[in-house]
Amino acid sequence: MDSLMDAAHLDQKREAEERLEALLLEGLDSGPAKPLTKADLDGTGRVTRKRVSQKTKKDGWLSAC
Repeated sequence: MDSLMDAAHLDQKREAEERLEALLLEGLDSGPAKPLTKADLDGTGRVTRKRVSQKTKKDGWLSAC
């Protein structure tokens, strides 16, 4: 049974590595890098806070805090 689980794990790892490589190539092909601005970072924070807020309301996540 362990060898079957090992094979499955190796297959998952290979698939993850292929996905990572594809994402890295996509990033390289997307054009030249541009510096992040304060507006970029503010937008990221806003989206993150919204998602966390929705998650806490939906699941009662962190309700004990």
